[in-house]
Amino acid sequence: MLYNLPYNVVKSVHVYKSIDENNALSREVKRKDYVMSVVLRIYTKSYIVNADGVIGINDRYICRLFGFRFIIMSS
Repeated sequence: MLYNLPYNVVKSVHVYKSIDENNALSREVKRKDYVMSVVLRIYTKSYIVNADGVIGINDRYICRLFGFRFIIMSS
């Protein structure tokens, strides 16, 4: 599963030794020696758009458009 994730998306990986599930659940289950916890980073995408338009006398006009997209990666 981790082969498909890019390195910058994974924040941390923790590997724990598992407990004995047979005693905890009072039934026979498949034995797993270790369990893994993968913590991912959170991305926030934001957009900013600004548009201006002005019409004056004597065929004078101006039109402006500004767009900006940024991504914030929180830890």
